[in-house]
Amino acid sequence: MRQSVLIGCAAMAMLFFGWLVVVRTQPSSNRSVMSKESEPTTSDSLSTDASPLAKKNVEEPWHGFVGTATCRECHSDICTAFAAHPMGRSASFANEDPPQTLGDASAFDLPRLPGADSYLNYSVDISDGEMIHCEAAKSVQTEEEIYEHRQPVQIAIGSGKRGKSYITHENGVLLMSPLTWYSQAGKWDLSPGYELHNRHFQRRIVDGCVQCHTSTPQYISDSSNLFEENPFRELPIGCERCHGPGQEHVAYHQSSGDSPERSAQDPVCRLNDLNAAQMNSVCFQCHLIGESRVLRPGMTDFDFRPGMSVNDVWVTFLRSNAGVDSEQKTEAVSHVEQMLQSKCFQGSDGEFGCTSCHDPHQQPPEESSKKFYSEKCISCHSTPPEACVSENQPVADTNCIACHMPGVKANDVPHTSQTDHRILRQPLQKNTPVKSGTGGGNFTLEVYNDGKTAVPESELDRARAIQMVATAESTGKAVFSVEAVPMLEKWLKSSPDDYLALESLGTAYHFIGDVNRAEEYWKRGLQLRPGDERFLRRLMFLYHEENRLDAGIEMGLRIVAINPRDYEVHGRLAHMFGNTNNFLQGIPHATRAIQLSPSTSELYGWLAEAYRRTGDDSKANEFQSLYQKLARKR
Repeated sequence: MRQSVLIGCAAMAMLFFGWLVVVRTQPSSNRSVMSKESEPTTSDSLSTDASPLAKKNVEEPWHGFVGTATCRECHSDICTAFAAHPMGRSASFANEDPPQTLGDASAFDLPRLPGADSYLNYSVDISDGEMIHCEAAKSVQTEEEIYEHRQPVQIAIGSGKRGKSYITHENGVLLMSPLTWYSQAGKWDLSPGYELHNRHFQRRIVDGCVQCHTSTPQYISDSSNLFEENPFRELPIGCERCHGPGQEHVAYHQSSGDSPERSAQDPVCRLNDLNAAQMNSVCFQCHLIGESRVLRPGMTDFDFRPGMSVNDVWVTFLRSNAGVDSEQKTEAVSHVEQMLQSKCFQGSDGEFGCTSCHDPHQQPPEESSKKFYSEKCISCHSTPPEACVSENQPVADTNCIACHMPGVKANDVPHTSQTDHRILRQPLQKNTPVKSGTGGGNFTLEVYNDGKTAVPESELDRARAIQMVATAESTGKAVFSVEAVPMLEKWLKSSPDDYLALESLGTAYHFIGDVNRAEEYWKRGLQLRPGDERFLRRLMFLYHEENRLDAGIEMGLRIVAINPRDYEVHGRLAHMFGNTNNFLQGIPHATRAIQLSPSTSELYGWLAEAYRRTGDDSKANEFQSLYQKLARKR
């Protein structure tokens, strides 16, 4: 008897959990990243019109920003120098200055997974002026190509000093490619984190990523990780990220001539007038990530302005090991955590900072960088350099950095290394025990305090609780959710409209099995933010798991009206339509999900059964064959 391939609700939820993807699109004649690309059209295609609610900003997100081109009119030398700095090249169009390793030279295979009859091959090419990232599944036995997913990418993230990752955008949704160029190794490989969890073309780029790597993103208010069709006013980090909005400054100088007296009245943010904590915060807005950071109530990731403290926007949780593990490997974004542990910072009463050593506008030439940074050290340390030169370091080549800030490998970004910013007197050897920041069931992360900006204790408890729920989800330790519930309940009594707290409390209840309370808090959040995918998605998944199919379908349709690129939602919609015997309504969603995620074998199995149920044996056999080629043997 033929075994049905219709997947049970709980199994389907588990198979789909956490996946997001992109679709193969036709190359656009408009090279701009701001253009909307065409979708492949099929008889099973769906309407992808976004809801007006999701596409309308409540207010101007970057009031007073004029752009680097305006700054260049008066400050051309500084702008030119900064354009060569890695920060000035933090993002670019993908087809501008691409790596030269393309075509067959870029190709690599992934090892076959246990039980699989296929393997994945990746390559990169340029076609009609557009960079294309390709994922192909091939048969182990015959080398037959089972599918090919060619995805145009529009934006490169990174200066290229260490590498570049790539994102694609459409319908205001930004998604990451599985392929990254690693400059230090001179090769293409899987993007960071993909070696453990290959998300294919599915990883959603979130607000926090965009905030740090680009200049003025056009985000959608009252939503999450959603942007305008034209997502950026300016791609790389610009002058105003550190100097503040320039509109009033420009208007002031255009209204009358310059004079020393009038210059003193200039409304521009004067960085030299900031205290040390404020000055460091200009750098820390991007370089202090810690274990995680939680937005303070009412804030977004785009609200920091020079003159503020990072504590005004985020509560940042730090690790006691500053992100350096027992093998002396470190996370890529951990420089500030390391600096905070240095004797240089701790002995300076907070006055030491990034710009004590780094010129934010330009980097020294490679041939003189040793001398440049060693002179920074010597300017503070009165001990003659000769007194601390080791037997292996000749006096003529005195280099403080080589001994006290050696290169360490990144443990979360392959093929890269960076400088150890702990500025150790004696660098630790490998395997030196390093205390973990979080262990057992105890939540022991420290909170960053700049010594100037006090965050109320009640807010700190809120942030701790939100972080505890996130830790429970990532580690599976229910104890964190149990401990977070009373803290969030208490907070919401005085701040009932805090949507982040509502989401976290609903998640905590869901994690410990109280489905009714989870629904209650997520619905409260949805009432506050009707276009926010975070609440729509959580409610849809809950209804799917609870077999409340009509409610789940309603939520799913609302999601795809906002974000038509969520393959997991399309897959769940197909399953729920099938479970209500509405296979003809489910087939377009399953078809769309395969366009977005051709690697998900369960979708082919569902379509085979759906076509068989609706009398189309030819289509059923086609998808059954694909299912058998891609499914892993259990």
